[in-house]
Amino acid sequence: PYAWAKLLYLRDAGPTEVGGFGVTAEPDPLLVEDLRLVKQSCTAVSVAFDDGAVADHFDACVDAGLSPERFARVWAHTHPGDCPRPSGTDERTFERAFGGC
Repeated sequence: PYAWAKLLYLRDAGPTEVGGFGVTAEPDPLLVEDLRLVKQSCTAVSVAFDDGAVADHFDACVDAGLSPERFARVWAHTHPGDCPRPSGTDERTFERAFGGC
């Protein structure tokens, strides 16, 4: 509920997309417990994470004792408006970043 509430807040906070990394539960990799934001550039149709901010996020999570499968596997972002479907850009990103996973 906490991560979902954060995502809904971000969706409604403004006219741009906003993205973040989901942090999952230790025993359940499908249970997203938190949504962590990093520095990013956003438009109404895109999110671009700052590479240094992503590296800092990864370092902080490792320092906190989290394994990469808990903090680097789930990427979530909002779409302004009321369409929850992945965009063409989303589909290309899925293919590029995750391939056949």
